[in-house]
Amino acid sequence: MTPEGEKLRATIISDSEREIRISLAGPLAERRKRREMAAAKTDAAGWTRHYDPMTPLAIHESGHLVVCAVTGQPFQRVSIRPLPNSAGRLMRGDAPVEPDADAAPGSSDRKMIVGRLHWLWLAYDSPNWKGMLAILRRLRGETDELLNLHWHFVERVANRLLVREEMDHDEAEELLVGLRTVGVHDTGM
Repeated sequence: MTPEGEKLRATIISDSEREIRISLAGPLAERRKRREMAAAKTDAAGWTRHYDPMTPLAIHESGHLVVCAVTGQPFQRVSIRPLPNSAGRLMRGDAPVEPDADAAPGSSDRKMIVGRLHWLWLAYDSPNWKGMLAILRRLRGETDELLNLHWHFVERVANRLLVREEMDHDEAEELLVGLRTVGVHDTGM
């Protein structure tokens, strides 16, 4: 393969793995919070901690946002305000996004992950399904590690989302002060 071809291959792999991590972060963060909510014990007075019913959604979107920010990707706004095609969404990229912007019909984290896995499958010269499963497991473990390292930021953003329902880039950045962006090579990923 030519040097240009190798460079393109490496870019496809790097970009696809980053996008999969960002897409995995929401469901993984939400799952972690749902387990925590289910395990809530009563205190000495017999009270159980109350969670807003929107908490899992806020955690889901803030998981996406924090991993997006950690990997140095641009974002415009994050919202848990329900719209016809989405309950919550992270609007990414550099271009300004309308506050009422909705997700495309039929889009989801799973579809994004499957689409990027297809690119990885091609870039890795079509490994068998066990090889792709191993790649997905590795990316899930790396995403879990990023969430564990930055969980306090995930909760901070989610708590603000529960109050405000939507934040623009500047407001979210204020909550992420102190967040250290990492490259794939910085974390051993």
